[in-house]
Amino acid sequence: MRCGAPRAKRVDASPSPPPVAAVVPIFSRAQKGYELREGAEAFLQEHPDVRALMLEAGAKLREYFGAETEFAVEVFRDPESFEAPNMLFLGVKTSLEVEEAHAILERFNDAWWYDNANKAKLLNVSLEYA
Repeated sequence: MRCGAPRAKRVDASPSPPPVAAVVPIFSRAQKGYELREGAEAFLQEHPDVRALMLEAGAKLREYFGAETEFAVEVFRDPESFEAPNMLFLGVKTSLEVEEAHAILERFNDAWWYDNANKAKLLNVSLEYA
């Protein structure tokens, strides 16, 4: 019979990956109004900084365009660009007149976007007319 400290349990140093069901979805129910087009979800998973800025920009854009504003999210591929061949566009869906929509977007740009766009250089905000 041995006396002394209890035996330590053996711990496996290599944790197993989380089950597929445990992976957090890219958008929660609270983040409605984003239409993810082809390639957008994969892009956002690869670039979490872009995802965070996109959601922040979306919330701010709703202050300018209205709380019910919806967005089209799509990847633009530029085969001639070596620095950023893929860029994500957050399109503000609007039925406003062109001049009015551009004026609102310009106010958003001046008040918020220009100060925050440097956080992720792979995101651009545009207008999409419905």
